[in-house]
Amino acid sequence: MAYRHPCLYDATICCEGREEGRSLFTPISKDGSVLSLSGEWRFSTYDRPEDAPEDFASLSYDHSSWETITVPGLVELSGHGRPQYVNIMYPWDGREALTPPMVPVEYNPTHLYVRDVEIEKKKGTYLISFQGVQTAFDLFVNGEYVGYAEDSFTLSEFDVTKHIRSGVNRIAVRVFKFSTASWLEDQDYWRFSGIFREVELQHRPAGYIRDFSVAAVPNEDFSEAEVTVRVKSTAASMELVIGDESARAKISKGEGVVTMTLKNPLLWSAEKPNLYSYTVRTLDKAGEEIERVEDELGVRRFEIRDGIMLINGKRIVFHGVNRHEWNARKGRVVTKEEMESDILLMKRNNINALRTSHYPNEEYIYRLCDRYGLYVIAETNLETHGTWSKGWGEDLEKRVPGDDEIWENAVLDRARSNFESFKNRPSVIIWSLGNESAGGAVLAREAEYYRELDSTRLVHYEGVFHDRSYSLTSSDMESQMYTSARGVREFIERNPEKPFILCEYSHSMGNSNGGIMEYIRLEREEEKYQGGFIWDFQDQALYNDEGELCYGGDFGDRPNNGTFSGNGIVFADRTPTPKLQEIRYAYQGFEIAVSGKDCTIVNRNLFTDLSEYDIELTQKVEGIETYRDVSARELPPGETLSFGFDLPKYNSNYSIRVRILHRADTPWAKKGESLAHGEWVHYRKSRPKRAKADIIQGDFNWGFRGKGYDALVSRETGLIVSYVRNGVEYIRESPTLSLFRAPVDNDRGSRLFADWAVWEAESKGARKYDTYLEENDEEAVVKTVLTLPVSKQKLTLEQAFSQECVRFTLTYHGREASVPEFGLVFTLPELKGEVSYLGLGPEECEADRDEGALFDRYTFDARTNLTPYLRCQDAGGRSGAKEARLDDVTFVAEKRMFLSVLPWRSDEIAAARHRSELPPSHKTVVKVLGLKSGVGGDDSWGATPLEENITTIRKGTSFTVYLK
Repeated sequence: MAYRHPCLYDATICCEGREEGRSLFTPISKDGSVLSLSGEWRFSTYDRPEDAPEDFASLSYDHSSWETITVPGLVELSGHGRPQYVNIMYPWDGREALTPPMVPVEYNPTHLYVRDVEIEKKKGTYLISFQGVQTAFDLFVNGEYVGYAEDSFTLSEFDVTKHIRSGVNRIAVRVFKFSTASWLEDQDYWRFSGIFREVELQHRPAGYIRDFSVAAVPNEDFSEAEVTVRVKSTAASMELVIGDESARAKISKGEGVVTMTLKNPLLWSAEKPNLYSYTVRTLDKAGEEIERVEDELGVRRFEIRDGIMLINGKRIVFHGVNRHEWNARKGRVVTKEEMESDILLMKRNNINALRTSHYPNEEYIYRLCDRYGLYVIAETNLETHGTWSKGWGEDLEKRVPGDDEIWENAVLDRARSNFESFKNRPSVIIWSLGNESAGGAVLAREAEYYRELDSTRLVHYEGVFHDRSYSLTSSDMESQMYTSARGVREFIERNPEKPFILCEYSHSMGNSNGGIMEYIRLEREEEKYQGGFIWDFQDQALYNDEGELCYGGDFGDRPNNGTFSGNGIVFADRTPTPKLQEIRYAYQGFEIAVSGKDCTIVNRNLFTDLSEYDIELTQKVEGIETYRDVSARELPPGETLSFGFDLPKYNSNYSIRVRILHRADTPWAKKGESLAHGEWVHYRKSRPKRAKADIIQGDFNWGFRGKGYDALVSRETGLIVSYVRNGVEYIRESPTLSLFRAPVDNDRGSRLFADWAVWEAESKGARKYDTYLEENDEEAVVKTVLTLPVSKQKLTLEQAFSQECVRFTLTYHGREASVPEFGLVFTLPELKGEVSYLGLGPEECEADRDEGALFDRYTFDARTNLTPYLRCQDAGGRSGAKEARLDDVTFVAEKRMFLSVLPWRSDEIAAARHRSELPPSHKTVVKVLGLKSGVGGDDSWGATPLEENITTIRKGTSFTVYLK
């Protein structure tokens, strides 16, 4: 019978032979060394542990026929098995009937890794460290069993000194995809297995630094900070060096403590990430250095006073984002360069906080947050969503960990590993117990455990919202997910004792993040509401062999949760989505309100004066700059500045814009780049001077001739069938009603798409009820009454021809109704050039996501204008548009319009699950809309757009656009 490790099936055992957790650092010593074991390993995989050879780790086993695999790497992305994306449900759901803590027996992929390493053994200690292995593994060196570990995302380190010998050493690892630990790792992510982070073999000299901790605590008035360093080592003494100052202490019974006082310390915050470089050294009896660690510390105080969270004495507001570790080709294998690009992009877009959802991240990301300035919620690797979500908590006796003591050891071990790894990182200000694991005594014990370990940080857990039995002990703050801004306000009014955050909000699935400014307005009005963390940073999508980004189900994975992993404010390839335009504005540190004659700036920063930046005032007329001034003004944090200006008034479309600019280069932005803005726009009502076009009475068509154009209207349909300008025919198909959009992800999740489905038929099936021609001095007007096929409601379309242009006026005469949009669709030939428009941009914006857009003249290519969300949906539009030029024709709104120019109709987009499924197109579909419903985003499974952002048409609703 094959060897079956008992730890794999016992929930009370989470490790065997593993070293205690420690802080993550790279030691420096003349007698020690660090050997990377990343690279190529011999590899073989089996469907079950029983199928794997028992003696694979022995020195005599022949692995020459085995394949190779790259470490770090994921088995399923290396040609073995298939990726699977599930959210709440466990990956075996419907395949095996399991209850906690059972482990799958029919299918539990077991992966064997073997690597031979040549070593010249020296005196000292040899440690093998694994930074990330999913889900459980055991280790063998030279055929001897060393130990076992779980917890996929934290350090597992083993002392292999007695197993190492001079010469060739065989390192063998057996990885189990599923264990009892799998019940604790039910995060919303792709399910993988393998050694996916770095592996190292460290040789450490006698007296090496086993672990150390740093605390830099300021006094009440921040005039001093006491730095305390504790070192675990067998050396004789230790030394702390900060700048030119140093202090020493003896090490007794394996631990030494040294303190030092910093006078008038520079404080660390996300705005001012001041760091002090320091060195910790261990010394032998002669005072010679054995080993040292070079690192950075930050002085800061984070606390709750009077029910408000404070950073260095100031009310903190989290403008945060959740982040999974992700690479669209390598899954959870992420490079340092990618981590840094993520943090720099966050800083450029005014994001000041990061939640490591829902597990400890690579250590380097925390160091980047220290350096660049982001507040971190450091989350424990714990989520058991599938054990309690059925009925949303009704079956609480089935929850894990709940009150069941069999899970306590594993849960506390995960907390300890999280704490020990990142205890020295100043950016970490909150420990999180985990995510979506209901409540219970075990989690309450975990919270107390964190408090016992650390008095300088707070403890967070959102699950107390669902189970209030331990709400006072399990979280220092109220935390919820996806509550509406109105709901947050109401909750705080009923429960004012604790500060409140949204650890997840504004679900960024597809074309989303609508209404996010409601939360920003709330944080300015309600002191207890201290911000939130958008879900989430990056689309979790994977490239297939054809180079197309894929989602759940595309790899034949069953069960799966489809596109629900596509929630990023950046795409899977790390390019920004248009949604970032609004998020950047929402999160900016200066609130700027501009009118036609003055500007008011509120400094929402905590530690930054406006005088550190430049203020730019510009005026643009029809998109052309007519005035620009750059100045500097003082404005302390929390204060308000108002100033006036006397700029010319124009009978045109013009804007007055105020931007805050970087005065010098920063690590994340160039000199002159904008970090905040406000704008006022004057729209001129368009009513061109008109003289009636020439009329040609035909038997089947009315013909019209104006300056530079010829047009035909069919008497049969009552619709324009030809518009020729400069010899080019621009009407490929007669215009139709636009009352329907390709459902966005939030439409599907809220079932609005079902309520609105009728409008596709109404738009396509509208038929002429009556048509007649009227003439006046200004226009020849074809009035066509249309009847909707389902509701039988009527609309009038006026097509009015003058010498200058064609006016289209659509008027609704029916009963009140909620619609996705209201306007017209024109189908034109494929364009030769780019679309040039005057309106809000430059990125796609929506009716409930356009406060961050700026009014200007922009261009885009219609062929590439459909934003590449994972599932095809309504996208690429621009709100607040005044006019759009397409080759030789121009659409001009009487007031303003929502503009969409794409190669496909809405029904074609709605039918495509992937971009590759869109049909070839040689047409241009132009939507000009008077009204459009917002996209919503409070969540993507029930929340509709806010009531005020849903388009309602009623008798008399009208929209006018000119074609010229």
